[in-house]
Amino acid sequence: MGAARTAILFLAISVFLALPAFYGGEGGELDIWQQGLFAAAAPRRIVLEYRQAPFWNPWGSGGVPCLGHPYSSFLSPGYVFILVFGPVAGLKLRAAAALWAGLAGGWLLGRRFSPGRFAPFLCAGVYLFSSWYPLYISRWHAEFIPFCYLPWLFLCYLKGVDDLRWTAWGGIFLALMLLDGGTYPPPLAALLLGIYAVLDAGVRRSWRPVAAAAMVILLGLAISGVKLLPMARFIMDNPRYTYWREPVLPLRALPRIFLGRDQLSPTSFAGAWLGWWEYGAYVGVVPMTLAALGVFIGRRRIIPAAACAIVFFGVMLGDFGGPAPWRWLHRLPPFSSLHDTVRFRVPLVFCLALLSSAALSRVEEEGAPLRGGMRAAFLGLLGVVQEPAGPGRSRIRLPELRDDLSNLLPAAHGGVVADGFGHDVARAGQGVVGRGRGVGQEGAGQRCGRRARRRLGQDQVGQRPQSPLAGDGGAGAALGPIGGIEVFEGVERLGRLKLGL
Repeated sequence: MGAARTAILFLAISVFLALPAFYGGEGGELDIWQQGLFAAAAPRRIVLEYRQAPFWNPWGSGGVPCLGHPYSSFLSPGYVFILVFGPVAGLKLRAAAALWAGLAGGWLLGRRFSPGRFAPFLCAGVYLFSSWYPLYISRWHAEFIPFCYLPWLFLCYLKGVDDLRWTAWGGIFLALMLLDGGTYPPPLAALLLGIYAVLDAGVRRSWRPVAAAAMVILLGLAISGVKLLPMARFIMDNPRYTYWREPVLPLRALPRIFLGRDQLSPTSFAGAWLGWWEYGAYVGVVPMTLAALGVFIGRRRIIPAAACAIVFFGVMLGDFGGPAPWRWLHRLPPFSSLHDTVRFRVPLVFCLALLSSAALSRVEEEGAPLRGGMRAAFLGLLGVVQEPAGPGRSRIRLPELRDDLSNLLPAAHGGVVADGFGHDVARAGQGVVGRGRGVGQEGAGQRCGRRARRRLGQDQVGQRPQSPLAGDGGAGAALGPIGGIEVFEGVERLGRLKLGL
């Protein structure tokens, strides 16, 4: 698919996802949306009614700086939506436009980092279709919208390693994060870029990655200086005290954070100190499996992304003791004025998008070997066991899955995968010994197909299996069957075809 068609596709998806926001109000009197509406409406009124530059906001707390306030976004190109359509509709259009820009940037980044037919779409989707973005928008944390520009920043850095002229564009996107009212996105993006560049320099054995990252950061600071300097003065005169110890994220919450399908904004989970808008980062079983697979089958270029994922995961866990990365990071400016370590999960999801797309790109490559240890790792992650066979034959055994495994498959990914495989997945094993090689009187594929029909409650192969979540009446019922046998046998079939078994 070409770039123009992809951009149109992402635009249609962004509009479709944003439509429900225009059928609801702007919240109650105490809703957090009021903060975003006030921060957007004050500069608009100063510009349109008083014909002045919005340097000062006289309506907030007896008067506060407008240009130097960290949340101010009137210097951003996205503020045009607010000027034209008003603060309510303009904010929603700005969020939808940022989502579209992020998807397009993620796809272009995927073409650079993980080339292939489907891998670039996975790179964009895992990051921007994660639940962190809609959850933050539902509580109107507008300061997290600039995270949508992270794929563009990273793409310019990768291109800047080969051609330093691209670092100017990287500086522009870093400055855009700051001018768009971002408080967490600019420092977290700079931290991710710095760590990645140092590790990338070690992998490449060249100084160019560090030079490119340094130029991107310095140019970004210079371009955003019109806001950065007054904002720094404002923060130094009014420091934000974060003297409390950050709570430790319970490990038992991690499956719900990355795989849970019940991340409703007002609710939370046991042991949480905030709502789901500060925890949700849905990724799904399939992308998480691919991300783990990418560590094994990816090339050396995967090392920096994997290491960054480990670092941000450690920071996300909070202040759990002396070796906690957050305890040391919190001593450095500007991280000393930040809190809620779970917000570091957004760069973590970005790293997972890179890893999962790199794994899919490796599998997509024509003639990818995946022999020896790579093939064993691939089969092991899918739960497939390779059994001894005679010369010229290859025999594999599908996993014996527990009945409750299907309940762990998220409907958003498992259902789509199952529907994509269609009716053929139920009999995925009927030809499991590839290229017509038999394995005895009763082939492994026949036994697999018979076991799949028994587990799925089918009398005939052609019947549509029932979803284990059909009784819920929710997303699982709407998206179709997501049974563990159906999904994983289909994944195994794809892996077998790629491996040439």
